[in-house]
Amino acid sequence: STIQGNVRWHPDGTFICYVNNNSITVCDVRHGDTFGKVRILTPPSEESPTNLAWSHDGETIGYNRSVENPATGEKTKQIFLLEFKE
Repeated sequence: STIQGNVRWHPDGTFICYVNNNSITVCDVRHGDTFGKVRILTPPSEESPTNLAWSHDGETIGYNRSVENPATGEKTKQIFLLEFKE
């Protein structure tokens, strides 16, 4: 299990998100019983997601992922949005 960078704080400071084993992961950093609880939000992909960013309201995580064009075989970075609920 390796954190692959892109550690980002939730706007209210209660969670961090990061890429781990090519999956987007969220860790609870609130004091108490939930501290350190980890949730994997996406299945692992062949290439690591990049450029994680929380929305200002903390309800969405934006990120990039390479997607292959089936017609040309060429890969391009696409923007994806992931809804986050506690």
